Amino acid sequence: MQRYFIDQVVKAKEIKIKDSDYHHIKNVMRMVKDDLIEIVDLDGFIYLGRILDFNNKEVTIAIEEKLLENNELNIEVTLALGLVNRNKTEEVLRRAVELGANKFLSVKLKRSVIKHIDDKLDRKEKIVKEASEQSKRSKLMAIEETKTLKELIEYSKDYDLRICCYEEAEKNTKSLKDLLKEKHKKILVLTGPEGGFEESEIEILKANDFKIVSLGKRILRAETAPLAIMAIIAYESEQN
Repeated sequence: MQRYFIDQVVKAKEIKIKDSDYHHIKNVMRMVKDDLIEIVDLDGFIYLGRILDFNNKEVTIAIEEKLLENNELNIEVTLALGLVNRNKTEEVLRRAVELGANKFLSVKLKRSVIKHIDDKLDRKEKIVKEASEQSKRSKLMAIEETKTLKELIEYSKDYDLRICCYEEAEKNTKSLKDLLKEKHKKILVLTGPEGGFEESEIEILKANDFKIVSLGKRILRAETAPLAIMAIIAYESEQN
């Protein structure tokens, strides 16, 4: 069943949906009267709705019932990606939503090939909304402003586990599996840009309590690494 995130709070037995969601319901999905949809309102509540009518570029929805459903991870995960180009960023955004990330941000690092920061929030929010509807999320992943490494370290102080994925992680450090066995409420994960991390950046991260971990023997692309670790975190958190 198709799900839609709406920019209002459901307070009545009927609501009206317009703009891009109206277009999607009527012209893309080609829904008709009495078809059922799922609605997630601004408070994060999920409802079953029935189409009553199409009129004046609005669709009227009758609220049938509140759905008791939670598809979110039981931990909060923020994914920080070394600044990469728009296409790679958007690909990571889509997959991060599907894998349950709560927040996303880019980090300007020394080896970032891209120097211009593309913070077109409207486009990113559209991608997040579409991916959230497709993957049946009950919350929209938040997008934070691009940060420098210094700003990221300050931002990370609210997290009880800070992880950096680095292909040259020392063998004797605690493994990602062991770290995730511990109980955490908020995790921040940092992965590198196309050029990877400079050693000086890794030393700064270590000094600020980031756990440096490996994702295996193979070198992953900048757009692959964040998805690999998100999949691992999602799997491990849902085993408990």
